[in-house]
Amino acid sequence: MSTIRRDSVTVVNPGSKSERGVTVPDWSSAVSTIEGRWRVQPAGGSDVNTLGRQGLVSEFRGFGPASSVVEAQSRVISKDVTYEVVGPVENWPSPTGSLDHIEIALKRVEG
Repeated sequence: MSTIRRDSVTVVNPGSKSERGVTVPDWSSAVSTIEGRWRVQPAGGSDVNTLGRQGLVSEFRGFGPASSVVEAQSRVISKDVTYEVVGPVENWPSPTGSLDHIEIALKRVEG
């Protein structure tokens, strides 16, 4: 799969802080990492109309290197567009059984 993964992305992982005794993501202390060998592809989308506000939710799949620092709460920036990771990072083995790449669900919300 590495032959189709030719893009670079920025993976943004939040820091953490305590609010009322609970650990929550802290985007003000986020850490950004530029990674190569990525591919982000469209996977669908839908119109959203909530309380009279029109919007669009676009779904994408991201394919990255096995060494990626992406996590379930990360954001991924590809070609100046910011996506949110939705769900867990999925590991995909090669035919020999070693880890080949990761796959993630992404979403972009507009409006």
